[in-house]
Amino acid sequence: AFAAKGVRINALCPGAVATAMTGYPDGDLGLSGDALPMVEFKGRAAPEYMAESVLFMASHRAAGMTGSYMVVDAGQT
Repeated sequence: AFAAKGVRINALCPGAVATAMTGYPDGDLGLSGDALPMVEFKGRAAPEYMAESVLFMASHRAAGMTGSYMVVDAGQT
């Protein structure tokens, strides 16, 4: 109903994220998106990975995406 107005609806489906709430210490990687290290397979991603994914979905580069979901779970599923 809102597509004609440029509204896109997408979802982020995160896996385990390394935060204080999940038992990981607080800390900022302090890296740019291009310098984020690879997450080990079936590991825990830093919050910065979720932020980068959301920023992509909200950007013009994802203008063709709507009604989509992005799984960011380091291979857990």
